[in-house]
Amino acid sequence: MNGAVVVTWNSVVHGREAKAFEVFGRALAHLDQLQKEGRIHGHHEYFSQTGSGPLGIQIIDGEQGELRALLDDTEFQHNVMAGGLVAEDLTVNLYGGGDADSITQIVGQAMTVEQELGYL
Repeated sequence: MNGAVVVTWNSVVHGREAKAFEVFGRALAHLDQLQKEGRIHGHHEYFSQTGSGPLGIQIIDGEQGELRALLDDTEFQHNVMAGGLVAEDLTVNLYGGGDADSITQIVGQAMTVEQELGYL
């Protein structure tokens, strides 16, 4: 099953702007290396232009098993901890989906649970 790790953050902590660029660069370099190794499919970063919601979003695409391993990766954890020190409200979430087969699998699992509980 495919999925994504989604990292979101809000404004940079005042006075830590230079350090935030350093932390962001290190995180991107690590993800570039993981992509070269074939451990993730890729990563994409976005910044809000409307001012609502998170200021930034990073989407890391890959196979669920590799994404779960990424969450336990020492370098990734280091980058998340460092990010939490330079950015407000940093979050990290794992999602399943991204293609028809993965969505079908997730919906199938949900329907099985609903049937077991007598809701379907």
